[in-house]
Amino acid sequence: MGTCNFCKKNAKTISNTIGFCADCIRAHFDRVWPQIKTVHRHSRRAYGLPENPPRAEHGILCGLCVHNCRIPENETGFCGVRRVKNGRIHGGRPHEGNLYFYFDPLPTNCVGDFVCPAGTGC
Repeated sequence: MGTCNFCKKNAKTISNTIGFCADCIRAHFDRVWPQIKTVHRHSRRAYGLPENPPRAEHGILCGLCVHNCRIPENETGFCGVRRVKNGRIHGGRPHEGNLYFYFDPLPTNCVGDFVCPAGTGC
């Protein structure tokens, strides 16, 4: 059972990690977002992922997803899979073997539109 840090409501659907109920996130997003963003950054840091999409002035533009990372040399994109080495993007391509995917005939769990037939028109 979690407790909302904003309205103090208790419910099974309130994450102890995030600390806010869905109603307060919707109704008071501007006020709760700074704390949610801190949790998000902390969780990414724990896995060695960039806390924000990279925006290096001289980085290589990835363009694979909505984040449009500009990845600097020897760093990774927001996804943690794409990286720049010797001025070229590596990772995240099927022949490199570092991805796992499956075809879900009933797509109830949305994924990035660049890999989903519904988003690609395939």
